[in-house]
Amino acid sequence: MRLSANRVALALCLYAALLGVLYAHETPVFEAPDEGAHFLYIHNLLETGELPVLEDREAVFESRAVQRHHPPLYYLIGAGLISWTERADVERYFVDNPFGAAGFVIDLNRNIYLHSPQAPQGDTHVAVWVLRLYSLSLGVATLWLVYRSGQLAFAERPVGLLALFVAVSIPGFIAGAASINNDNLVIFLFTAGIHRVLVVWRRERVTTFDLAVFALTLGGAALTKLNGLALFPLVYAGLVWGALRGRLAWRDVWRVGGVTLLAAALLAGWWYARNWQLYGDPLALSATREVWGRDGNLPDNARLVLLEAMHVLDSFWMTLGHFNLRGPEWLYTYAPLAALAALPGLVRAWRRAGPRGRDALLFLGASCALIIVALVTATRQINVSQGRILYPAILGFAVLLALGWRALVGRFAPLVVVPLATVTLATPFLYLDHAFQHIEVVDALPAAATPVGATSEGLTLEGYRLFTETVAPGEQVRLELFVRGNHPDNPAMFVKALDPNNQQTLGGVDFYPGMAPTEALDDTLLYRVYVQFPIDAGIPLDTGPMQLRLAVGWRVPETERFLPLRDANGVEIDILTLAGPVVMGAPEASPEAQTPTHAGSAETEPPEEAPLVATFGDQIQLLSYTLPDSVAAGETLSVGLNWKATRPIEQDYVLTVGLLDADGRLVAQH
Repeated sequence: MRLSANRVALALCLYAALLGVLYAHETPVFEAPDEGAHFLYIHNLLETGELPVLEDREAVFESRAVQRHHPPLYYLIGAGLISWTERADVERYFVDNPFGAAGFVIDLNRNIYLHSPQAPQGDTHVAVWVLRLYSLSLGVATLWLVYRSGQLAFAERPVGLLALFVAVSIPGFIAGAASINNDNLVIFLFTAGIHRVLVVWRRERVTTFDLAVFALTLGGAALTKLNGLALFPLVYAGLVWGALRGRLAWRDVWRVGGVTLLAAALLAGWWYARNWQLYGDPLALSATREVWGRDGNLPDNARLVLLEAMHVLDSFWMTLGHFNLRGPEWLYTYAPLAALAALPGLVRAWRRAGPRGRDALLFLGASCALIIVALVTATRQINVSQGRILYPAILGFAVLLALGWRALVGRFAPLVVVPLATVTLATPFLYLDHAFQHIEVVDALPAAATPVGATSEGLTLEGYRLFTETVAPGEQVRLELFVRGNHPDNPAMFVKALDPNNQQTLGGVDFYPGMAPTEALDDTLLYRVYVQFPIDAGIPLDTGPMQLRLAVGWRVPETERFLPLRDANGVEIDILTLAGPVVMGAPEASPEAQTPTHAGSAETEPPEEAPLVATFGDQIQLLSYTLPDSVAAGETLSVGLNWKATRPIEQDYVLTVGLLDADGRLVAQH
């Protein structure tokens, strides 16, 4: 039975590793949170041979190496792993996207950097992949320890596999594990420390190997991240509790305390002594606050506190990219409710558990509480209100959820995790792939596209394809553009939806096509670019449905210069507009107009629609129509027409409806 469980656990860990590779593949270089800064820490270590020094805020942010306040263990290991690479092209990956949105959700421009379609000129991309795999290996090792701990803590009712399934099914955890970030090492060390306490509780003695593990995990945590220091009181409290409960000898507790403090002093003491020498503070808190301090910008009322807490909770489950990519909205309701549902199960598990089980419940609960308190304390000083800061408690969190659900619904507990697992599996394909769409080379303009041929100083819009035929305020417009050429000033593209009556902008977006700098495009290739933007939710529509015009052009962000335009005939034009979608959503009509009655009848049911009647040219189809059963002389005849545009309509048309008698004579017209 145990062998079978181990095999399933290994399969889940392999699945997590493959999933992490998918996440990494779909996330462009440095588009994971703070990934570029963590990479620069390692790169600069190799280039200068020196540890970083905290300067003033302006200098730190100008350097982009903004994570330099962290202890160096994760980075020293990373430097050893990529020391053989040549990274002279690193600056090529730090071309800013001036429209990039970090920290708030938008539909385009989730990338904060531009990504050249040209072949790499160095090994930076290789180094990034090596470091991502290094992080992923730490994440997979963490998952294995989650499984082993779930088996150990509640041996009479093991929940290791379910706890592992929970941890694997958190998109934010998998995405973080597949990125360059020192959180991955401190998460692993925290998990290893908690697991080792459970091991010695079960064995009821501390071996030499246990001493070595405690020494390395505690010393390593102290040299990885400041919140790693929280592992010391957690491990010591666990050992003391084990002694108080008669499972450990007090001499073992003192041995662990002495050995780990000595190891921490040897492994990490020099770093804190260096901080004292440089900043007059072993923790460098004042210097860190100078860079990352909130400057008194703390939530000052219950509503703001709740909003910040919700942001942390949401990002714990899934807020990817630079905190600008959310998953399906139901996830942020389902996941917290499912977690809350585990609480009555934990109460039931507590009542059923023996002394060992209750001790494990207390210890794992304490690990979660400690990390939450550490986050709350830290976020009052510096801006770290992020869910990933809670992942050092992933072991306690996953095991407690598994235990609660198992106690509540028994063997059906895995079904609670299935929705989370589905989102986690779908994320690389549905969310990351959509959010970070690279520019795509095509052989020719597709037959379904509308030719344009407008040029702008070497850049040509060859054509476009509109996917959104009708749109309501607040909804998305989706289209493809086909562009060719390049420009040395690196202009950006824009698409604006215009009201055809007054040229008012009703929505739009500025962007670089396919996240690529236009100066790096190959002028011999034709590129396909996907564009999406919302129509303003509050636009007034007092004339009924109308077809928007899409203004398309190029602008240099640094100088605000708009590139001149010429149409397909070479004639200079002030503005290039294309046929856009039809906006639906006119103001509500009166009740009488909303529900016309049949002539001569008190019934208000609408008449049945007749099928397709006609196609007008190759642009418009009359799909169906409705007529009343009868109408008397002098009454108004209400005719309902259901239209569809089969391709973008390039000009306005006037609709005429006439009524003929039995002899074909026109008797009424509108």
